[in-house]
Amino acid sequence: ENAVVKGKPHNVDLRITRPDGSRRAVVSRAKVYFNGQGTAIRMSGTVQDISERKDAESALLLSEAQYRELSESITEVFLAFDNELRCTYWNKAAEALLGVPSAKAVGKQLTEIIPASVQRNKMEKVCRSVLRDKKPYRYVDTLQLANGEHVLDININPSSSGASVMIYDITKQRSHEQELRRLRMAIEASDEVVFMTNPQGIITYVNHQFTILYGYDTQDVVGLLTPRILKSGKMEPRDYEVFWRAMLGKQVVNGEIVNKTKDGRFVTVESSSSPILDENGAIIGFFAIQRDITLRKEAEQYLAEIHTFNSSILENAPNPIIVVNSDYSIRYVNPALEALTGYSREELLGCNIPYPWLIDVGIEDTSWKFSDQESVTGPSEQLIRRKNGELRWIRLLVHPFSENGKLQYFLGNWVDITERKQMEERYLALYVQEKTQRQELETEAKSRALFIDVLAHELRTPLSPLIVCLGMLQETIAADKNALAQRLVGNAYESAWNLARRLEDLLDIGKYSRGTFTLNKQPTDLGKLVEEVVLRFKPTTDQRGQKLTVAIAEDIPKTEVDPSRLEQVLMNLLSNASKFGTEKGNVIINARCGDGEILIEVKDDGEG
Repeated sequence: ENAVVKGKPHNVDLRITRPDGSRRAVVSRAKVYFNGQGTAIRMSGTVQDISERKDAESALLLSEAQYRELSESITEVFLAFDNELRCTYWNKAAEALLGVPSAKAVGKQLTEIIPASVQRNKMEKVCRSVLRDKKPYRYVDTLQLANGEHVLDININPSSSGASVMIYDITKQRSHEQELRRLRMAIEASDEVVFMTNPQGIITYVNHQFTILYGYDTQDVVGLLTPRILKSGKMEPRDYEVFWRAMLGKQVVNGEIVNKTKDGRFVTVESSSSPILDENGAIIGFFAIQRDITLRKEAEQYLAEIHTFNSSILENAPNPIIVVNSDYSIRYVNPALEALTGYSREELLGCNIPYPWLIDVGIEDTSWKFSDQESVTGPSEQLIRRKNGELRWIRLLVHPFSENGKLQYFLGNWVDITERKQMEERYLALYVQEKTQRQELETEAKSRALFIDVLAHELRTPLSPLIVCLGMLQETIAADKNALAQRLVGNAYESAWNLARRLEDLLDIGKYSRGTFTLNKQPTDLGKLVEEVVLRFKPTTDQRGQKLTVAIAEDIPKTEVDPSRLEQVLMNLLSNASKFGTEKGNVIINARCGDGEILIEVKDDGEG
């Protein structure tokens, strides 16, 4: 009626039912011809099947809805801006972190959403650079928000319609890194040897004191060797069996060990070793703290050999020393022990068990474990109470002395290990905490990689039929002389292919992040492959009025390559050459052999 009576163009989308009952979408276009009196005399037109295009449009709408649902479900901030830096998307995570509702952000300029600041100005500058250069940009910045200062990892990527922004809040991560850095500095400054191994015994960390005592450089041992390099041959094999049985039984092992340095010297160390457990109680490594007691052992050996009491040595000893008679009464304490316990020599001499520093223990369960055998007892660790009530940890070594087969006295050597115990407990706790945080970050990285895969697959699903439809439409209008329609359809077709290639690149990024990227190499005719790539790319250069020149040497042999990946590389190089070359200029691709290799070159006559 509109065409015949009103003389309007006839262009209508319809749904028809075919004889077999199936329904198809068609577009009906017609023109009415009138005689001199204005009466319609005939109408001619076409009916085109557009079912596939309609299906593709429906799929695209569904994909957009799913994309928005995915964006809303992630915990990271996700923003989208058009080419004028006007916000087109603002997810829930952005609302929570930046404190701006989506309704107040979408449609606004970046400068209208975020208050003026140096950080806002930098983000605006980076966004405009990404829009201009079409290259992604990542940087870390500190932003003052309503709930405090936040350290943000900001990733800005160009898109076909503008730019997308992913923001990760790494404030806690940076804080934990600083705490671990301070702890490492404390361990490095310690005068005790500290080292760790993995469950297989490979050394994973040594502090500076380790290199000083044993003479090995860090790069010589970490990740390469085990503590077996320290074996001196002076320990019984059974000692090592007992040691590892206790360690694998998740026990702390304390004792003295004779080790050998890199230059062959023997050193005696006081060692405390313990397994490192994860939150499930599984062994994830081993931790050892050692103190060089070689000089102390030599002094004790000297005292044992001469059976004499050298008061000047005892008085000036840096470690607390106590001598106890065979009846357990205190015979002697040195100034270091007075200083440690807070009790004077007058208060202690003659005292018997329980000694004033002991914490609610009697003679039957005291950790002194005196013995009438001529052997060293200990070392053992004990918690004592000073006179002022303060608790301190000591490491205690007891040596009995006899004359003519009769026990005379016990020599006790103390070491104040309070600071070491506190550091050990703190380090183990922080190590487990760091392990947990690292696992959380790995899980987070896998989630991001999965998001990229899902996003790429979801976008590629509706894109394939769209490319097919545009190709068919391009063939349909090829015979028409409507240059504008041909150019528009050609642009749309090439843009769809470009988007498909970008999605493949996005999938490759996901594979790279998971370490699953592989090359499917096979014998390939490189000359033929280059010709096929040029044939596919030629419509792009034709649209820009560029001349695409191909020069392929005839002596190029078949070569083991991944044809799909090489095609992807060549398409990207040609796309860059066309994009950054001059309009109506030249794009040249050459393939030739030389110096035992095959060289494929892409050139353009643009700047740079």
